[in-house]
Amino acid sequence: MANLWHWIALNWGPLGIGTCIGGAFSLFVWFIPNRKEWKVERQEKAEKRLDSKVLNALADQSLWKGPRPMTGAGILAVRSAEIAQHLKMDNNLVADSLERLADQGRASNQGGTLDNPSPYGYSCLDKTSTQI
Repeated sequence: MANLWHWIALNWGPLGIGTCIGGAFSLFVWFIPNRKEWKVERQEKAEKRLDSKVLNALADQSLWKGPRPMTGAGILAVRSAEIAQHLKMDNNLVADSLERLADQGRASNQGGTLDNPSPYGYSCLDKTSTQI
């Protein structure tokens, strides 16, 4: 075994072992930070898709039947729990999406009530401009 290690040490350069180790190290150094960036990008894309679905559900007033609050312009307010049930998603994700849309000025997040903490939301846009 000692002869093998001696031979490797003598032929280090011609075998390209340094290049292989350096390449593996540089790939590792490059991949770890980019993996974090890719995860953030995927999260942002998923949030945009969810925001688009929520905004389309808010703007489609034919989905929401029954008595419910509405604005002076006749726009129906919808609870995040109802949107989550319609989209078959988690209520917390939809509530977070309503907050993001409210921050962007695309929807209004009116908060919940004491008996039902699920927030109300309504679209601030017309049906034709709901694409993100």
